[in-house]
Amino acid sequence: MVERAVIDATDIPELRRIAEEVRNTGESMVIRSGGEELAVVTPIASAKRGRGKQPTSEQIEGAMAAFGGWAGLIDGEELKANIREGRRSRPRSVDL
Repeated sequence: MVERAVIDATDIPELRRIAEEVRNTGESMVIRSGGEELAVVTPIASAKRGRGKQPTSEQIEGAMAAFGGWAGLIDGEELKANIREGRRSRPRSVDL
């Protein structure tokens, strides 16, 4: 792992504000001076960020209500056999 220089922003309010904005938005920010790009501030990935948006209770109830919706309409074993057969067969050529 590459060692990084650490800057303590506790006593640098503007730097702390920028760092917090980058963390809260999850988007990198370029620091520019006189038309020259000097640095990029990038958020550190957190364990929370990987989980994504949590479903609402209404969404969970809707998904639960849909379980078993195909029961009696489709034979599961026949469906799986058809999928396997389709994966083994070669695609038909198309004349253009």
